Amino acid sequence: MQVMQEMSTICSLQDHRPGQIRGLNHLRQQDDMCSEEDIRAITCFTPGTGIATQAGLLPVEKLSVGDRILTRDHGYQPIRWIGKRQVSCARFPTTPNSLPVLIRADALGPGRPERDMIVSPRHRVLTTDRMHISMTGETEVLIEAGALVGQPGVMCVVPHHLTYVHVLFDQHEVILSDNLWSESFHLNRKAADALLHEQHTAIQDVFPELRTQSDASLQVLARTCLTRENVLAHCA
Repeated sequence: MQVMQEMSTICSLQDHRPGQIRGLNHLRQQDDMCSEEDIRAITCFTPGTGIATQAGLLPVEKLSVGDRILTRDHGYQPIRWIGKRQVSCARFPTTPNSLPVLIRADALGPGRPERDMIVSPRHRVLTTDRMHISMTGETEVLIEAGALVGQPGVMCVVPHHLTYVHVLFDQHEVILSDNLWSESFHLNRKAADALLHEQHTAIQDVFPELRTQSDASLQVLARTCLTRENVLAHCA
C-alpha cells in the first residue's frame, strides 16, 4: 500500500522559478485544445532533452527529419518525422495519468539521466530494475514514466504550459536521451489520432499504411512495456 500511495504523489514544484526546469512554461500564443485522453495517448520528450546523434548530442527541439539518431538495437537510424505540441496542463486533473513527469538527474542510477528531464506520463524508459523485470521474465523492459512516480527523484509537475516533441522512426526504437535509454514515438492508431490534424496528415504522407492497415501492423513495440496500472496491480 505504501508504494501505491507514493505513486500518487503530485508535486507542483512551487520552489522552482519559471524556466529553471527545461521544458516548463514554454510560451505560445494560443493553447492547444487537446483532451486529457489525447495527453494520455502521447509519448514524447520536452525541449532541452539531449539526444545522442551521429553528429553529437543535440537538444530534441533542434533535431530535423533525416538526422541519424543512436538506437539501442539498430545503430544510427534516420528520423522520419518530428512533431511538436504545446499544451496547457493546468486544464487537466492533477493525476499521474495526465501530468508530465520530472525525472531528476541520477534518479534511475548514476548518470541516468545525466540531467533533470521531463517527459509525458506515458513516455516509456528502459529499466532493468529487478521488480520490474520480474513481472515479465525478461532482462529489460520499457516502463511508463508515470509508473515511476513516487520513487526518489521522480515526480509529477504542474506547469502552466508545456511543449511536447515527438520523434518518429521507421520502427519503434529505444534511443539515448540525456544518457537514459527511452522510447521514440510509437506509431499506433490511438497515438496518431491524438495528434493535431495537420500532424496526422503529415505522418500519413510518410507512412501511407496508416490509412488502411490495422493497428497491430503499424509498429511493433521495441520491448515489452509496463504501465502504471501493471505496477500498481503487482504491488497491491
